[in-house]
Amino acid sequence: MLRPSLVNGRCGDPLLFVEIPHEREALLVDLGDCGALAARELLRVGTVLVTHMHMDHFIGFDALLRVNVGREKRIVVVGPEGIIAAVGHRLAGYTWDLAARYATELTFEVRELLEPQVIRQARFRFRRGFAREDEPEVPAPQGLVVRGARGGVPLLAAQRPRRGCAAGAGGGGLRGRPGQCRST
Repeated sequence: MLRPSLVNGRCGDPLLFVEIPHEREALLVDLGDCGALAARELLRVGTVLVTHMHMDHFIGFDALLRVNVGREKRIVVVGPEGIIAAVGHRLAGYTWDLAARYATELTFEVRELLEPQVIRQARFRFRRGFAREDEPEVPAPQGLVVRGARGGVPLLAAQRPRRGCAAGAGGGGLRGRPGQCRST
C-alpha cells in the first residue's frame, strides 16, 4: 500500500509526498513549497506528477533541482501540455557553466499528456547545461505514463477538462486537486 503524506496540510501549497513500500524511490503529486521536506526525502523523489501549472503547484521545482545537482539521478516529471516549456524556462533561468566539472548526470525526463493516449517528451541533462532535447511522441496505453522501478507501481494520468492532469498510482487513490482553502 502506498503511504501518502499531504506535506503542507489542506490549506498550504499542494505537495503530496508518496512513499512506495519496498522501493527507495518516492513520488510527488504537485510541487508546491518543499520547505517542510527534508533533503533526504527530496533525494528519494524519482517522479513528479504536476496537475496544472499554477504557481502554488510548481514553485518547489527549484528546491528539488538544488538538492539533486551534482548527483547521478533521473527524475521524471509528468504534467499537462506546457510542462516541458515550464521546466525548460526554470532551468534556463540559471547559468550552468560549472556543469562540466561534475562527473555525474542529473536528467529531467519531462512528459506532457497531450491526449489521453499520447505523450510528448523531452529531456534536460545537467552536463549539457540542461538544453532541451526533444524526444519522439509515444503512446500512453490506457493512460500509463510511468512504470516504477523494477516494474513496480504503474502511474496513470488522465486529462481533466480545463484543469490539467489527474494522477493515480496502481489504478486508484491519488488525485491532484486544488486545495479547498483557496482558489488555485
